[in-house]
Amino acid sequence: MSNDKPVPNRSSKEVRAEETTAAATEIIQAETKSREAKTDRLKAERLAHNKKNSE
Repeated sequence: MSNDKPVPNRSSKEVRAEETTAAATEIIQAETKSREAKTDRLKAERLAHNKKNSE
C-alpha cells in the first residue's frame, strides 16, 4: 500500500516510521502466507496418512 501523494508537514521521523511500518507489515504478511501454506501442506499429508492407515 503506497501513498503517492505527499502529505505536507510530515517530519522526517514520521516518514521513516511509516516506511518501517510498511516494511514490517510486508514481512509479517509474507511469513503468515508461508506459515499458512505449510499448515495446509502438513494437514493434507496428515489426512492422507490417516486415510491410508485406516484402510
